Amino acid sequence: MKKRVFVLDDDFNECMLVKAVLTRAGYDVDVQSEPNGAMSSIKNVRPDLVMLDVRMPGLGGDTLASIIQGDKSMLRKPKIVFFSNLSEAELKALAEKNGATGYHCKTNGPIAMVEAVKKALAEA
Repeated sequence: MKKRVFVLDDDFNECMLVKAVLTRAGYDVDVQSEPNGAMSSIKNVRPDLVMLDVRMPGLGGDTLASIIQGDKSMLRKPKIVFFSNLSEAELKALAEKNGATGYHCKTNGPIAMVEAVKKALAEA
């Protein structure tokens, strides 16, 4: 059974790029480019992994990660991977601080993104 990934990034084009890359890598991918309503979407989709852009207007990925982790109505919590244009050191620190499973620097390219997803899902 394919793993399901939910991608949240306020840049629609980035969402489409990530969807194309991860779909080609064998994942079922849902995307959303609007942070509002993301929790409802995540609950409906029930993904194995959520990729969160950490710098979005209104609701950053770090804040949403805390909401996901604290939501007692979710029986199975998805793994969380932060992704951003932040430096690797900044992104790693933010992921560790917020309990994310992993992180991916957007500038590292599609192969590194697939590897970050595989690692987070323990498929490496």
